[in-house]
Formats: sequence, structure tokens, C-alpha cells
Amino acid sequence: MLITLLIVLILLILLYKWLYEKISKHIPENYPNEKNRTLIDANRKTLVCFGDSNTHGNVSYNWVDDIRILIPEIQVFNAGKNSDLTFTLLNRIEEVIKCNPNFITILIGTNDVNSTMNIDMEKRYKKLNKIGITDYPNSENFKSNLDSIISILK
Repeated sequence: MLITLLIVLILLILLYKWLYEKISKHIPENYPNEKNRTLIDANRKTLVCFGDSNTHGNVSYNWVDDIRILIPEIQVFNAGKNSDLTFTLLNRIEEVIKCNPNFITILIGTNDVNSTMNIDMEKRYKKLNKIGITDYPNSENFKSNLDSIISILK
């Protein structure tokens, strides 16, 4: 009985570690990093989908890959990252700009709202380095950050 419990505990720990890595460390294969930006074809239009896990498609439906399939004449980059907030989009906006995209989608806000639900959620996002220690998620900061993102990308 004790051996069975120990095996179950080890399996649960391994499952947790695997899920943590899958969710927190994974980036899409077509993420607009330096390597993938070298593949940009100047003769084709470029779309960058910018956002959180709803864009990333790792723990939610991957609609960005559907766009790649439905509109093959457009180069599509998936700049979604799990657990991101408007704070982190501002920190990595240069990756989008360096693609010189013709089109950009922005899907963000779920985690911004989630981080305001209670202090434990705010602490979780700070621990994940998605919010700086001095950042305070609220509706005013969300609006300000989103306005800044849009202004910079224009």
C-alpha cells in the first residue's frame, strides 16, 4: 500500500512538472523570435497575432494555426504567451515591431482581470514575472497599457 501511494505521488509530481513546463515555458513554433524573423519573405504580407494563452493556443484552441492554414499567402506569427498581461506585452512589443507586420491582432485582458480578483492571484503573476513588483493590476493600468500598446504599434 505504501509503495502504491509513493508511486502515485511520484507520478503526480512528474505530471505537475510536465504541465508547468508546458504552460509556462513553451512558445509557439512560429513565434516571432530572431530565428523565425530571418524567414520573413518581403514579398508576402505578414500578420502577427499578439496576446496571452488565448492567442498562444497551447492550453486553449489554436486559432492562429487555423489562420495559417486558411490564408496560406500570408505569413503568420504567433506572439502569444501563456499567462501574459498587458504589462508583459509592453515588455516584448519589440519582437512584434521587428516583424514589420502589415496586420496585427491583439487578444489580451483575461489575465489582467484575473490578477485583480484577489491578492493571491496578483502574487502568482508577480512570481511568474508577468507583473513587476511595483506594478498594480487594475482597470486604469489595463486601459493605459492597452492604449500604449496600440499607440506603439501604430
